[in-house]
Amino acid sequence: MSMRPPRVLRAMLLIACTLLWQGQTAADEGAASLDTAPANALTGDDAPRDGVAGDDQGDAEADAAAADGSAADTSQPAGESEGAAAKEAGPAEPAAGVSANATTTVVDGQDSIAPLRALVEEADRLIARFEEEIESYSCLLIKRERIDGELSPHQYVWMKVREQQQPDDGEPIPFGIYLKYLKPRSVAGREVLFVEGQRSGDMLVRKGGVFTPYVTVRLNPFGSQARQASRYAITQSGLRFLIQELRSRIASEIEFAHCEVREYADAKLDGRPCRHIVVQHDERHPELNFSSARVFLDEELDLPVYFAAYGWPEKEGQSPPLLEEFLFTKIQLNPRFTAKDFQEENDAYGFQIEK
Repeated sequence: MSMRPPRVLRAMLLIACTLLWQGQTAADEGAASLDTAPANALTGDDAPRDGVAGDDQGDAEADAAAADGSAADTSQPAGESEGAAAKEAGPAEPAAGVSANATTTVVDGQDSIAPLRALVEEADRLIARFEEEIESYSCLLIKRERIDGELSPHQYVWMKVREQQQPDDGEPIPFGIYLKYLKPRSVAGREVLFVEGQRSGDMLVRKGGVFTPYVTVRLNPFGSQARQASRYAITQSGLRFLIQELRSRIASEIEFAHCEVREYADAKLDGRPCRHIVVQHDERHPELNFSSARVFLDEELDLPVYFAAYGWPEKEGQSPPLLEEFLFTKIQLNPRFTAKDFQEENDAYGFQIEK
C-alpha cells in the first residue's frame, strides 16, 4: 500500500476545510438575520383575494403550536428540541376563517380619505394603549422578508421584550429584548440580547446553527453584518414597532391613495377572533410602499398580530410579490420578567463570554 506524500495530504486537508466553510456559508445564507421586526407565515406569493387568507388555511395553528417554546414558561421556550419538532417547511397561511361579508370602502385621494384617516386614528389609539398598559410581553414570532429580490425562509423566533419604563420611585428601566431562534436548522439555537445603553449600543449574539453554534460575538445592530438578511434592526422589533410602522405607512400614503379598504368580520387567526383589514391600491405610484397590505387585529388582545405587504408585479398578469410578513402568536402580556431575563449571565442562555 503506497503512502500519499505529506504535501498531498496537506492539500486535501485545505480542500476539506474550504468545503466546510462553504457549507457554513450556504447554511447561513438568507438566515443570518439578527433582527426581529415583526413576520408571519404565508405559503407562496399569492396576493389576498377578496379577504380570503389563502389556499392553505388552517396549517398555521398546528405549526405555531409545534414551534411554540412554552406558553407556560415565559422566561424561556421549552427547548431547541421543540423548535426542531416543528415542520421544516414553513407553515401555511394563518387560519383566517374569514366571513364572506365585508365592509368595503373605495378611497379616492381627491374625494375622500376618511377610511384611511380612521386607520391612522386607530393606530394612534393602539399606541396610546400600548404605552399605558403594556410593560413587557413574550411571544412566538414567525417571519420572512424579501431581501434583494429573494424571499427568505420562515424563521421561528421566541421573543421576550421589556419596554422602557420609568418607575415613580426608582431608576429608569431601559428597553430590552431577548430572542431565541427555533428554526430553520441553519439558525436554530441562535440567541440575541440587546439592552439599550449597554455594551456601547451593541447587541450580543450567539451564532447558533450547525457548525459554530456557541460562537458569541458583539455586533452593531445597524451594521452590515447584522442587517445582511433583514429589512429591520433589532431596535425596530416587536409589537410596538409594528403599530408605529403601520401608522407611518398609512399616514404617508394618504395623499397618493386611490385604493379600496375592506374589513372582514368573523376572521380567525391561530384560532382567535380577529378583524381582518385589507388595503388594496389600484394605481401604482412611486410614493406607495406596497400594492396591497393585510392586517389582523386580535379582538381580545386589541393588538395587531399579523401584517403582510405585497409589492407590484413586474409584468401584467403576474401575482404581486410578497415583500414581508409577520405573525405574532402565543402572546403573553406583562409577564413577570426579572432583571435576569435580560442579562447574559442567565443560566438558561447559551452565551459564551470570554472573561
